[in-house]
Amino acid sequence: MNTEKIYSRAYRTRIVWWTTATLAFRYMTLLVLGRFLGRNFLEKRLDRLHARAARQLRRTFLKLGGLFIKIGQLVSILSSFLPETIRKPLEDFQDQAPARPFDEVRKTIESEFGKPLSALFARFDETPLASASIGQVHRATLFSGESVVVKIQHAHIPHIAQTDLELFENVTNLLGRLFKMKGLEHVAGQVRQMIEAELDYTKEAKYMRLIGENLASVPGVIVPAIYDEYCTSKIITSQYYEGAKINQTDQLDQWQIDRTDLARRFLNVCCHMVLKDGIYHADPHPGNILVMPDGQMVWLDFGAISVVHPQMKTGLSRLIEAVTKADMDEIIDAMQYMGFVARGPEATRFSEKVFEFVQDFLQNEIQMESFNFKDIQVNFDPARVMQLFEIISIRELSNAFQIPKDYILLNRMILLAAGISAELAPTLNPLDVVRPWFREFVLEDLHDLPRFILDFVKKNLANVVTLPLELRKVLTKARRGELVIQQKKDVTLARLNFWLAQQFFWTIFLLAALVLTILRWEPGGAWRPWLLGADTLFLFLWLRAFFQARKWMNW
Repeated sequence: MNTEKIYSRAYRTRIVWWTTATLAFRYMTLLVLGRFLGRNFLEKRLDRLHARAARQLRRTFLKLGGLFIKIGQLVSILSSFLPETIRKPLEDFQDQAPARPFDEVRKTIESEFGKPLSALFARFDETPLASASIGQVHRATLFSGESVVVKIQHAHIPHIAQTDLELFENVTNLLGRLFKMKGLEHVAGQVRQMIEAELDYTKEAKYMRLIGENLASVPGVIVPAIYDEYCTSKIITSQYYEGAKINQTDQLDQWQIDRTDLARRFLNVCCHMVLKDGIYHADPHPGNILVMPDGQMVWLDFGAISVVHPQMKTGLSRLIEAVTKADMDEIIDAMQYMGFVARGPEATRFSEKVFEFVQDFLQNEIQMESFNFKDIQVNFDPARVMQLFEIISIRELSNAFQIPKDYILLNRMILLAAGISAELAPTLNPLDVVRPWFREFVLEDLHDLPRFILDFVKKNLANVVTLPLELRKVLTKARRGELVIQQKKDVTLARLNFWLAQQFFWTIFLLAALVLTILRWEPGGAWRPWLLGADTLFLFLWLRAFFQARKWMNW
């Protein structure tokens, strides 16, 4: 297909809205049928529809190319509320795209530097090493003899970026209102921020240089040097390295590299960036980490970078303090301080889960050999840690809070790091590597831990002492007939039943009107305006009942 047509605003708008309309129609149709034919009918067909929607989205994103491949990846990462059957195919998207013609690459380089390509590089390979949705990478040689990698942004990206982002935001806003999907507009804003950051190569070069400085003292770790005089907002030139991907275990075994030691070093680098430096590579998938024959790790592609803000560390301390007091409001306040925006009663339920976990953790994982706090031992049972990850997972948190993208990127980074560790050394427990880093990050020194435990014990002792008194108050009110139990659900259920009955009632009238229209339809007939008017009226009343029922169902 003509490239100009694919990247034209009109064509991209038409394709995006057609895909949106067809998907919305299919889901609306299934939801309506599910109301009448029952939940079993709906559930049996919903997964099939999700899979079909995922296939259509993949086809559309691949057809449009450009930023939509990147958007598909980011939506799968950020949108924990999407069904797994939709999200998984988007997660598996490889950020690959056909290479742009070399003449286009040459023009971009010469336009950025104001010099012919031959005056900039002694040698420049016309065949790219790799090509992705935003740019492609070529190997070159400087006149000084150094081998370098040149990353060039595709020429069409700046022209279609705003179109693609606006289309994505408009579609998500519509779907969020139509299907009452919490957080969809927030996701659109987060995707825009992340993509705009990736489009500015000067930021990537800046962070690459900063992380390189932070890791300079870590043995066996390489962040390629940046050549500033060959960098612009659309081009990055860095040192060239060869190696195997970190998950190419057969090659690592041929080189006789100790995979367990490599996994430990890899996890230590991740902890160093996150828990010590506070700025980290947010996309450590195997393609971005090379291992050289001597065992050194080379970290590549710093387009996705995230920061651990000071509020996160302070917020964690406040969260621990709130848990010791069993103060649910303070737990929510601590979460909000860290950037999580609470969503009503779900946030309270989340804080209760956190408190119950910590209570259980202290009862089972804290050991005191004597009354000397120096003898306190903290166990990290992997099963209990997995339970904690379940509680603070993106899916659980998204029900209670609007989640900042930095936490989502951190969550993804942890999952990728754990996956690489398991592939390299299945018997290694990553918690053994992470534990000392995390203890230093949260507690700083061990005198905080006894204070935390002591406060918790005091609070729970007070609860035990006061519980009989509170129970006696409740029983006294019950004997006097003063105990009031509020049942808000009764009102909600009555309203829901009313609108469901209305929906059923107007469905019958709408179907009758449509049948009558078909039977009495005559070109130019006198009944046409009346029939169309009746159809429109009954459709409006049915839609009103449908959305009111949805409202009370979610109340």
